[in-house]
Amino acid sequence: MEMPRRVETMLVVDDDEAIRRAFARVQSCRVVAAGSLAEALELARAEPVGSAVVDLHLGAESGLAIVEALRKRDPSMPIIVMTGQLSSALGFEAARAGADLVLDKPVTVSELIAHVHTLSARPRAVSLHDHRDAYIARMLDACDGNRSEAARRLGIRRYSLQRILARSNTPAGRRGRRKKQR
Repeated sequence: MEMPRRVETMLVVDDDEAIRRAFARVQSCRVVAAGSLAEALELARAEPVGSAVVDLHLGAESGLAIVEALRKRDPSMPIIVMTGQLSSALGFEAARAGADLVLDKPVTVSELIAHVHTLSARPRAVSLHDHRDAYIARMLDACDGNRSEAARRLGIRRYSLQRILARSNTPAGRRGRRKKQR
């Protein structure tokens, strides 16, 4: 059984400055905030993030991209998505991207913090394959997507890495996957 994780650093991704300022006053954990997708991806690479609260609509960008990137890096991280226009289709898309919880705005900061702590206390079953895929994804990030270098660092043949990626559920694996001919 996996131990519950403790939230130390929370990534808040929202294009609304007022929401980012409200999270900055949180005392129960360290908060790093981003206003755009590029800024969020940079913070996620630079900081060890324990949980995330992501706005679904970041101007013209979608928050689902950061949800997928965070889930790829850490399969057990609590991720909450919030949106002002919740529908069952958006909720399904967010859950498919890796969100643990989808909330309709308006929601208070204290409610979000309570949800994050509840999700953090709940052990999340993560398969060995998810851990392997997350490790390979981190290695590919470290090698700037160079699969030959990643395979060398992992101590496996490039062909073996290709097969693992083709079978995995990571974006790098889905990119190389072909549809079966009928």
